Amino acid sequence: MPIKSAIAALLLLSKPVWADAFSEHHLDVDFNITQAPISADISPHPGKEIIAIGRSSAKAQQVAVLALVDGTLTQVDRFAIGEQYFAYDIGNDPQGKQTLYFLAKDHVGRYQYPQGPSEPRLLSYLEVSSVFQIQRSNFMRRMPFIFDFNGDESADVMLPNFNELQVWFSQQDKAHKLSKLAITGQNVLTRDGLSVTPAQTFTLDINNDERMDIVHLTSGQLHIYTAAKRHFDHQAVAIREDIHAIDWWDQLDDDGRSLDQSDLNYRKLERFEDVNGDAIVDMVVRYTQSSGVLDRKNDYEIFYGKNTADGELLYGAQADTTVRAEGTLTGLELQDIDGDGRKEVMVSSFELGVSQVVSALLASSIDQDVLLYRQNAQGHYPEQPSMDYETEMGFSISKGRASEPLVKLADISGDGILDLLLSEDSDELIYRLGNKDGGFSRKSSQDIALPQSAAQISHADINGDNKADLIAYYGKLDSAKLHKRLTLLVAK
Repeated sequence: MPIKSAIAALLLLSKPVWADAFSEHHLDVDFNITQAPISADISPHPGKEIIAIGRSSAKAQQVAVLALVDGTLTQVDRFAIGEQYFAYDIGNDPQGKQTLYFLAKDHVGRYQYPQGPSEPRLLSYLEVSSVFQIQRSNFMRRMPFIFDFNGDESADVMLPNFNELQVWFSQQDKAHKLSKLAITGQNVLTRDGLSVTPAQTFTLDINNDERMDIVHLTSGQLHIYTAAKRHFDHQAVAIREDIHAIDWWDQLDDDGRSLDQSDLNYRKLERFEDVNGDAIVDMVVRYTQSSGVLDRKNDYEIFYGKNTADGELLYGAQADTTVRAEGTLTGLELQDIDGDGRKEVMVSSFELGVSQVVSALLASSIDQDVLLYRQNAQGHYPEQPSMDYETEMGFSISKGRASEPLVKLADISGDGILDLLLSEDSDELIYRLGNKDGGFSRKSSQDIALPQSAAQISHADINGDNKADLIAYYGKLDSAKLHKRLTLLVAK
């Protein structure tokens, strides 16, 4: 054997052999899965169930409940649901256990896991009225309308109406109480008619009393509604007036047309959460600057919340720190990777110039950088990212769709530290395990047939071992024979 060949063989043998990080489980249901599966503990089986929703060949809406039974992904329930239901959500039932809720024009239905084959799946839960005057729909989507505002572990319902936001408080052994908040949606006269959009609200425990509160933004003010037992208390907090509640492409100019992108400066409130770990909520604002369709950049400005001596919430007129990079930033994630209480920022960045458009047309892909920023002791993010990884965003010209690479933070090792998951094309999963110092190990990989779009991959701890498992379904960019398939990747 030549010397070079012998050395190459020795090097190959000396490479570490990595065990697969996931065990694969597949199940084909008898309908096309059209919505992102969700997970919840809604049956007596151990662990969490996966709920798959879609349409049968007869165009009827279908719901399948899947569970790991003796190590095998199994369908433990399936039922058809009428087209009067257009949305679904997860919440607790009157006994404090998780279940599914379905929304129709005039009522909310609650799922009941059957004890026998003849038992009904849906029970009437609450009569409602809202802005959603939908008689029939050919699909359902996940929509947040079930909450627990007063901390009694029972499902409250929140729905917008034309002139207010309505909350039906639930209480054990008592009728729901309706509370109306002065939060109106966006009713906009367009050049072609009228557009009605529910108001954007943020729901979180803002005062750390284990109750969910509601935050709504109007021009120059944050309206905070803190939940009591069966009502809300209101306070207003002043912020800078150029922070908007809606995206710039939904904002209309004086002539009823979209904003001019040749000279655009626009701030949109993106997140409302505690970023620096001081138990006070902060504002994350997306600042878009554009001098043309192919010359746009986004920065993320973070305004740290502060409490005055009187306990009043206060935000400064200028951002306390900013995350910025070349190109357009997207896919913002705020996660505490290393458990120090302060959140790291992960974003994706891509260039959208003429050369990138030509490259995308020729190669059906465009380079995308994954950037990770860490706070310093003063709560500032540096100008340069701490880490930079490269992925690719794909395009299907014939289908007019873009595929998203997998970029996800999840704890797949169960050590309490988040790990980084990336995709390499659609047949290889890259993972880098997180370290206590906030870094990531060198990459490992596993050959897995992933969906073309990573938006169709989610994660949850299905089997209760404190490790994140991956849930995938397949869409229009994937082979038609996969449209009925659900894939569960269980972390080893």
